[in-house]
Amino acid sequence: MSRFRISRSPHGAAIALIAHLFSAVPAIAQNAKPTPVGRSHYAVSIDLTACKNDKLELLVEVPKIDRDEVIYLIPRIVPGTYAIADYGKYSDALEAFAADGERLPVERLDLNRWQIKDAKKLDRIKYLSDDSFDHPDSNGVFGPAGSSFDQRVFLLNMFALVGFVEGTKESRFELAIRSYDSLWASTALDRTEPLVPAPGIRVDRFTAPNYFEFHDRPLLYARADTASLKIGNTRVEVGLYAPNKSLSAQDVLRECAPVLEAIGVYLGGRMPTDLYSILVYTDDIENKPEGARNIGSYGALEHHTSTVVYMPEYPIDFLAQEFIDIVAHEFLHIVTPLNVHSREIEDFDFYKPAMSEHLWLYEGTTEYTSVLVQKRAGLIDETEFFDQLADKLESSEEFNLDLPMTVMSTHVLELFPDEYLSVYSRGAILSMSLDLEIRLLTKGEKSLRELLSEMGRSYGPSRPFEDAALFDEMAQRTHPDLRRWLALHVEGAQAPPLEAQLERFGVIYEEEATQMVLGFGEIEFDYDEACDCLYIESVDDPSSLSIDLGLQNGDRLLELNGKSLKLDKFRETFALFYEDLREGSRVEMKILRTDSKGRTKAKKLSGKAKVYPSVVRHRFQLDESASPEALKLREQWLKN
Repeated sequence: MSRFRISRSPHGAAIALIAHLFSAVPAIAQNAKPTPVGRSHYAVSIDLTACKNDKLELLVEVPKIDRDEVIYLIPRIVPGTYAIADYGKYSDALEAFAADGERLPVERLDLNRWQIKDAKKLDRIKYLSDDSFDHPDSNGVFGPAGSSFDQRVFLLNMFALVGFVEGTKESRFELAIRSYDSLWASTALDRTEPLVPAPGIRVDRFTAPNYFEFHDRPLLYARADTASLKIGNTRVEVGLYAPNKSLSAQDVLRECAPVLEAIGVYLGGRMPTDLYSILVYTDDIENKPEGARNIGSYGALEHHTSTVVYMPEYPIDFLAQEFIDIVAHEFLHIVTPLNVHSREIEDFDFYKPAMSEHLWLYEGTTEYTSVLVQKRAGLIDETEFFDQLADKLESSEEFNLDLPMTVMSTHVLELFPDEYLSVYSRGAILSMSLDLEIRLLTKGEKSLRELLSEMGRSYGPSRPFEDAALFDEMAQRTHPDLRRWLALHVEGAQAPPLEAQLERFGVIYEEEATQMVLGFGEIEFDYDEACDCLYIESVDDPSSLSIDLGLQNGDRLLELNGKSLKLDKFRETFALFYEDLREGSRVEMKILRTDSKGRTKAKKLSGKAKVYPSVVRHRFQLDESASPEALKLREQWLKN
C-alpha cells in the first residue's frame, strides 16, 4: 500500500431505498428459472444501470449449505490495509431466500455479519450496497480500498460489496455485471464472453476460483481509457478515469514504462503473473467542496495482480513522479506478498485476522527496492537515491524506535495503529541494511533480491511460509550470522549499523553534519487554489537569501527568475533554479502580497545568494578513497 500527499516543500511531492428489489434484479437473468439449490459455486449479480442514490442492488446466489444456521460475512478488514474498515456498514436491507422464494429468518449480528436460519434451504441473498466515497461514515477507509458508484465511473472493490457464507470461501465465484456498453471494465479478473441483452447494454461475466482471488481483483468501470505494454512475460494494463481528461492512461503508462521495464530486468525478466492491472481513479478536486475532498486517502492499494491508485486530477507533469514511485512500489508487491508470504496472509481471516509479524518484509522491502530499482536503471542518480534514503531516515524518527518491527507488525491493529506508516521509512531502511548485510556476509555472492527470488521459487503464490520460521530460513539460505542480525535489528529494536556497513561499500554516512549550502532556508510552502500558486506558510529559519529578498508569511509566489511557479510548473522551475544557483547569483521573485488593510499587490523582489551553514541530518557521500573491494561491492549494490 502507498499513501500520497502534496508536500509543502518545493523539492517534491510526497497529495432512498431502491424501488425495485432484487426479486427483479436478475435484470441480468430475469427470464431465467431459479437455479436449484445444489450448486457448488457462488453466482453474484450486480446491475450498474439500476444505481440510484449511490446504492447498488446485489444478488448473491450461494453454494449448497448443509447446516441449519450460517453467517454471511462482509469483510471487516482486508489484506494490505492494516486497519479495520467494517465494510459491512455499507450494506443494508439484507434478505435471504429459498429457491422457491420463501423468505428465511435473518438477524444482523454486527456491522459485518448476518445470521441466517433454516440455512439448508438457502438459495440466494439480496441487499443494497452503498459506496464508501460519499458515505457519511467512511472514517478509516483508505480511498483505494473503498468504492464509488457514479453513472460515469464505478470503482468496485468487491470486498466492499460482496461477502461469503462462513466455511465456503474456497468455493468458485461467478460474477455478472450489467452495464451500459459505453463503460469498460478494467480488471485482472478472468473474463468470459459477455452477453448483449438489449441495445446499449452489456452483461460482463467474470470468474474467480475462490473468495480470496475474487476480493483481490477490483474493477474500474469507466469510459474506455486504457493502455498496455509487455514487461517480460507480464502484460501491464492501465485503466484510467479522469473526469476532466487532464491526463490519460497513455500518459501514466508512458511515465511509468521505464521503471516497470527496470523492475522486469531487476527480477530477471520472469514474473509470477501474466497480467497486471493498474486501475487509476482521479478525483476532480478543483470542483469539490473542501469538506468533500478525500486528500488523506490519496495513494494506492496493492493486490496480487493489480493495484488501485486514487489521486487528485492534475496534469501528468505534476503527478509523474508520484505515479512512478507508487506504481514501482505496488508492482514490486508481486514479489512479496504474492510470491513470498506467510500463512496469516494465505489463509486470511476477513473478520478477526491474526497479523503476520513480517509486515516490515511486505512493505519495507518493497519500498526500499522501488527506490533501488530506479537508481540501478539510471532513472535517478546517486544524489537522488541517497536523498530518498535520508528522507526515510528522518521520517523514521517520527515513530517509536524502541519498538521491534516484528512486535509492531503482529499488534498493529489493536496496539500500534499509529506506528503502521513506519514500514515505509524505518522498514525500508531496515531492508536496505539487510540487503547490505547479506552482501557482506556472502562476500557479494548473494543479495536480498536473490534471497527473495530463491524463496519465491520454493514457495510461490499458493504455498506460505511459517512466520516463526522465516528468520531461520533466511539465515540458512545465506549465512548463519544473519540470524543474529535479524534478532538484534528486526526482532529487537537495535538500530542497524549503517555507518559501519556503508563504509565497506565506499559510502560515508553521517547521522548529522554541518555543511555550507545555498537556498532559501527553512521555509514551508503550501498551495493556494485561488491564484494557482504556492504561498509561504511559514518562515522558520530563513537564509540570508530569503532575508535579502524580504520574503514574508503569506507571500504568493508567481515567478522565480522569470519562470512560472504555477502548480504545473513549480517543480521544473525550482529544479532549474537549484541547478544554476551559485554563490553571488542574483535572484528575482515576483509575488503577490496582501498588506494590513487587505489590499493585494504584485511585487518584485530581488536578492543575492550566499552560502550559509546548515545542519544536515543523515548525509551520504561517496568515499573517494574507497578500497577496490568496497568499490566492487558498491558497484554490485547500485549498478548490477
